[in-house]
Amino acid sequence: MWIRPVWATIIVTTLVLTMASAPAHAEKRVALVIGNTAYQHTRILPNPRNDAAAIGKVLEDIGFKVTVKTDQGYGDMRRVIRDFGQSANGADIAVIHFAGHGLELAGENYLLPVDAKVIRDGDLEYETVTLTSVLSSVRGATKLRLVILDACRNNPLGDRMALSAGATRAVTRGLARIEPSGDVLVAYSAKHGTLAQDGTGPLSPYAEALVKHLATPGVDIRIVLGRVRDAVLAATERRQEPYIYGTLGGAMAMLVPGPSVDGVPRPPRRSSANRRPSLQRTSDRQQFQVHSRTSPCRQIFLWHPMCCA
Repeated sequence: MWIRPVWATIIVTTLVLTMASAPAHAEKRVALVIGNTAYQHTRILPNPRNDAAAIGKVLEDIGFKVTVKTDQGYGDMRRVIRDFGQSANGADIAVIHFAGHGLELAGENYLLPVDAKVIRDGDLEYETVTLTSVLSSVRGATKLRLVILDACRNNPLGDRMALSAGATRAVTRGLARIEPSGDVLVAYSAKHGTLAQDGTGPLSPYAEALVKHLATPGVDIRIVLGRVRDAVLAATERRQEPYIYGTLGGAMAMLVPGPSVDGVPRPPRRSSANRRPSLQRTSDRQQFQVHSRTSPCRQIFLWHPMCCA
């Protein structure tokens, strides 16, 4: 009569192990997406508003709580980044995507709100948002901090800006190289010192590649961004090369957990030679008894009620 409790114990143990393998709680994922198109004092950009809508939808579809903002003035843009920093504090993953104008001066990178005028370099502090402050807003995330910038556009404001004595500007345009500290990645749509293209469609080439690859399940974000780079190089005939700055640790960092796909190695399958023969459904009792007598674990099998009946 003790046979049934033994099998009940086995079943309960299996259920407990299965439940233990599930995540203890759902990850908290937050994202801020900004697209500035309608610039008042420099060249209007055709794509960022569309880019923001498309990328915001992709992130929302893969489980992020997304805030999408477009055509942000100085006060609004600073405020939304500050508020996002509070949401990112304690989150597992925090992502910021900015599409719009940016410029570099003396190694510092600045993102431009739509009302930025920037007549002289001293105006940058009061009319733009520094990349440093954007990076600060994702610091509170615990697993992955990601900032994506499609801001390496041709910006006439940088050409007209009066420089103070001793100030220097990079010979080429675009954003400056950075070395972010901690487990953070910063993805540029174009390598430092080079320009990104607007493209001819509703989305920029970089945004098109992001929309295609960001939601790939089971792939590390570093590989995902590598595929984005390859797609942009192909779409622009190698005139635009996206670049990634920063490092992560050795653990996998995925935006979309899931089974490995697209050439990412899978664990090897056990060969059929290493598998113990299974019992057929026909004549279960007889086959089970034969198998139990020939098995090295026959004492365990003999406990089964089919064998002991």
